[in-house]
Amino acid sequence: MNRRNFLKNTTVAGAALALSNKSLALEAAKADDTCLVRMDQVTAEATYFARYEHFHILAIPVSVLIAPPENGYTTRTSVLDQASLDEKAFNEFIKETGLDGASLRVHSHAVIFTKDELERIASGEKEVKITVMTPKGNIAHYFYFTASRSAQVKIQRGRAGK
Repeated sequence: MNRRNFLKNTTVAGAALALSNKSLALEAAKADDTCLVRMDQVTAEATYFARYEHFHILAIPVSVLIAPPENGYTTRTSVLDQASLDEKAFNEFIKETGLDGASLRVHSHAVIFTKDELERIASGEKEVKITVMTPKGNIAHYFYFTASRSAQVKIQRGRAGK
C-alpha cells in the first residue's frame, strides 16, 4: 500500500470511529440517567423501615460541608422511590392507620443536620448516623453518611480557599 492510500484509509477509519463514538455518547446521554451521581453532593440511602419497606435518598451539598452553618442545615429527603415500595405491607399499613395512601406514596421527610453532624461527615468520619423522625416523633429512617474521597478533596480544598 502506498503512503497516500494509507493516509486516506487511516483518515476515513479515524473519522468513522470518531462518529461512532459520538453516536454512542449521544445514545448514552439519552438513556435513563437516574443512576448518575451528582459530584457536588454527599448522598445516602435510607435504612430502617418500621412498617413497610421503601427508600429515599438524602443529599448534602458539598458547599454546606465546606462551611457548615452554625444553626445546622435543613433539607428534605427525596420522594419515596416507587419501585422500592413493598406494596403488600404498604396497603396493610394504610388499612390499619386510615392514612391517605395517595399522599403517602409521594411523601418525603424533613431533615435537620446539626453543625456537629456536618463537621463529622466533612472530616471523613465513616457511617455518620442521621435519624429521621416522623411528624409524630417516631423513627422513620436512618441514613449513614460517608463522604467519598472526591467529596473530601473538595471539602479540604474549599476550606483552604483553593
